[in-house]
Amino acid sequence: MIGMGHDAGRICAISRQLDLELQEKEDRADDFSKYQDEILIEKLCNRIDLKHLGIGKYDCCKSFKSAILSCYQTTELSEQKAYSEIRTIQSYIPSNLSIDDKKLIFSQLIKQHSYVNYLMKNVVQHKFEQFINVNGSTIDALYQPDFTHDIDDLEKDIYTDAKKQFCSYLKISSYYTGCENHRLFLLYLCHRAFKNSRFEEKELKAYNNSNTVKQIQGQ
Repeated sequence: MIGMGHDAGRICAISRQLDLELQEKEDRADDFSKYQDEILIEKLCNRIDLKHLGIGKYDCCKSFKSAILSCYQTTELSEQKAYSEIRTIQSYIPSNLSIDDKKLIFSQLIKQHSYVNYLMKNVVQHKFEQFINVNGSTIDALYQPDFTHDIDDLEKDIYTDAKKQFCSYLKISSYYTGCENHRLFLLYLCHRAFKNSRFEEKELKAYNNSNTVKQIQGQ
């Protein structure tokens, strides 16, 4: 019995040791993965600087130049141009990565590179202005947008941020947490669309025929 207990203790000790070694390997793999991501993001930032801002990797005051030019070059960009720039930058991310990994890398670029950050703010601002200027022709697309072909959720992210901004503008900052706040959003959207459409016969007709207005009339 003593021998069996001794063997059991040795087996437990060996098992614990194997678990520790496995955990160390996993930790090293995670550290290596993070290191690889950091190197990739640095390379992508350098490429953005060069391709979009004309700043070389070893230019003097690189970070300062990048911040200033990022702001200056995105201020007057149209929504289409800003969106095109974003898609171009996304194309720099290695194609062999999964969609989730690409989204993660791009989210890091938004945080770490001013140009990408300003581009995202640009397209969100334009989408917000669409909410502000909603009318009979656009209310359905703004209330129930189609994200069927939005594989990487970029359009959905832009829409969500703009919608939050619009709801904050209307003092419905927590619309996404409850049905009543969502209904308020719908009412305000319809009210604004009517206000922007009432003096144009074509827009007013589109407003009255929109699925969004029919939905709220049926409630």
